[in-house]
Amino acid sequence: MSRPVRRLLLHRRLVPIRVAWLEEQLKLRLVVRDAGGL
Repeated sequence: MSRPVRRLLLHRRLVPIRVAWLEEQLKLRLVVRDAGGL
């Protein structure tokens, strides 16, 4: 019973990190596009 809960907690902890990483990737892409446009 402790295994699924443990996995869920780990997943919960990793999701925000992944979301933040995706946001950073999008920001970098936008910055690169702006630099290329200039």
